[in-house]
Amino acid sequence: MPEEREIAWDDLVYGRISFQSDDIGDFIILRANGTPIYNLANVVDDHGMEITVGLRSQSHLSNTPRQIALYEALGWTAPDFAHVPDVNDLQGRKLGKRYGAKSVADYRAGGYLPEAIINYIALLGWSSPTDEEFVSIDDLRRQFSFDRVQRSNAAFDSERLEWFNAQYIRRMPPDELARRALPFLRDAGLLGA
Repeated sequence: MPEEREIAWDDLVYGRISFQSDDIGDFIILRANGTPIYNLANVVDDHGMEITVGLRSQSHLSNTPRQIALYEALGWTAPDFAHVPDVNDLQGRKLGKRYGAKSVADYRAGGYLPEAIINYIALLGWSSPTDEEFVSIDDLRRQFSFDRVQRSNAAFDSERLEWFNAQYIRRMPPDELARRALPFLRDAGLLGA
């Protein structure tokens, strides 16, 4: 790590963030067997995929100066960075793949509609400029901006997601609802193949 240097960036959510390189110190980039550690693997992968915005949990803020140093050492331009707050359960514990979170496939198998899940999750950490609660995917694309991303952790409420899903189902035209229900009815053995 370069000595006596400020490593700073303008985070798209948190604004200007800086670290002193002397506070970070040198860090490992390869294991003894030659495989890369997260920071190097992330930089190489993002560069190879031509990522322009590194969007990640605010818990990765401390990795960013290391990654910026790696981008510079490799002669590559770092992407912009946006660190977003964590999503917690209702008791304030961080949700993650190792604790408390379900996969999208689990929700899909449970009959949750993709548009309901996307709408609910988007509103966990972002607010619509129109203050609408039901925002279509197209409207999310048009309306999204990082300046409307919240800086505090969000709470995932499965009952609220269930309510969102129910609202989407109620608003769905009957023929579309029937089409989407068919696979579930077949899987339950209520219809012929």
